[in-house]
Amino acid sequence: MCRVGVAFLALLFGTGTAGAADDVPYQRDVLYQRQNPDRRLIFSGVDLWRNGAFLYGGYVVSPLGLDRSGFLWKILSATGAYRYRSGDVTFVASQSVVAAMAGWRHRSARFEVSVYGGPEAQVHVMVPDDPGHHLRGLRFGFRGGVDLWHEPTPASMLASSISFSTVGPGAWARLALGWKASDMFYVGPEVIGSADIDYRQLRLGVHATAMRYGPYEWSIGVGWARDTDDRDGLYGRFDFLTRRLN
Repeated sequence: MCRVGVAFLALLFGTGTAGAADDVPYQRDVLYQRQNPDRRLIFSGVDLWRNGAFLYGGYVVSPLGLDRSGFLWKILSATGAYRYRSGDVTFVASQSVVAAMAGWRHRSARFEVSVYGGPEAQVHVMVPDDPGHHLRGLRFGFRGGVDLWHEPTPASMLASSISFSTVGPGAWARLALGWKASDMFYVGPEVIGSADIDYRQLRLGVHATAMRYGPYEWSIGVGWARDTDDRDGLYGRFDFLTRRLN
């Protein structure tokens, strides 16, 4: 059965340099950002492959600022549909997830790691009905995760995320490497895996990460997926986020 896992990467926003004519307004802007740091972030995305489609989104609040170490609060929601086989029958199932989590972020110049966890609710509906399925109906549990972002050099990045749930139970993980392209964003390979008690999926692909326009940022990934039901095909994902000044 296809599971949905959602991970949030707190991507770093670089600061450019200004010419002599813009030095005073630039210093004022830096001072304003220090006195009024971004504390809220909205993220959303879509994940597609031949046997499933999901939409997800959420809200992150960091009272001390998104670019500082400290506590964070995260609301996550996702919904979608997928197909799975049981014996000779193919089922179409819908899945909805809501989680409210608290955590801690540690941040330094080129390294950031976030750890979070909290209660979760999931709803699964199967067509045709599958009375013996262990996830059928409304389920409650705990969701946790770890997100890591590291820039080994000014032109490279390493991102890793793990999300797990006691509902199922199930887990999702991603590892990505990237190098700057024209000083605009990172490109490189990614590996994504998901699993529960009776299903496994592996994805191999490429990504473009941290494409920015003003307060907006997005990432994309495409590649090939294969699962333990002997199904394979293309996958695609699109992630979008924006920071909002407090």
